[in-house]
Amino acid sequence: MTKGRVAAFAAALRRAGFDVVLPFSTAAYEAARPEGFDPLPRFGRPDALGVLVANTRRLWPRLLDALARDAALAAAEHPLDRYTEQAVHAAAGRLDPLRRQVRFAHDAGPRRVAMVAAAVATGRAARAPTGLAVHDAYGPWWALRAVVVVDAPPVPTVRPEAAPPCADCPAPCRAPAEALAARWTAAGAADGRAFVRRHFADLVAARDACPVGRAHRYTNDQIRYHYLHDRRLLVQSAGRP
Repeated sequence: MTKGRVAAFAAALRRAGFDVVLPFSTAAYEAARPEGFDPLPRFGRPDALGVLVANTRRLWPRLLDALARDAALAAAEHPLDRYTEQAVHAAAGRLDPLRRQVRFAHDAGPRRVAMVAAAVATGRAARAPTGLAVHDAYGPWWALRAVVVVDAPPVPTVRPEAAPPCADCPAPCRAPAEALAARWTAAGAADGRAFVRRHFADLVAARDACPVGRAHRYTNDQIRYHYLHDRRLLVQSAGRP
């Protein structure tokens, strides 16, 4: 019964462009959770079902279409975050009558989730030297958007037979990632957004260095928006003035 509801939830999300929906165990998340993040709820269970919501480049045309049709969405300060919230909350109705709690990647404070740890807990991703979650098929070319914790026991995760990503990799991303980390340390109490703008090309190069999932690389406009959060680029791509 639970698996059917999760399947319906995932199907609704795929229609909105969120094409990677993976179950995980909250206990497995705890094993990977770094300091500074609160535990996920378990509804009094020793272990509960978590569902990771993510997307590949397939989200981009769905988002642009939604912006073209919805003036209020296009006018939002963070249109992608707003679109994500709308899609996840709408799809979550497929989980009724199960209790659940939704956490978004952009949440702050005690609701903040270690999204890479959630990705690792699915059994389909590894944490790369860049700090990104590398999916076994999509590599670093996916975005982690939300976690939904459901008042149900976890379902078995499906792991590929191949070795997990990063296991036998020579890590060509390591050198550019370490160079960026050194620049961040040298910058001291840097403004994160300003750092990204200043080192945008280097950040993309570190991501491009990953040998996994290159066929799934985002479009250039999608890359620029994900890193630089330029609303003008987004609304112009959607055909709005």
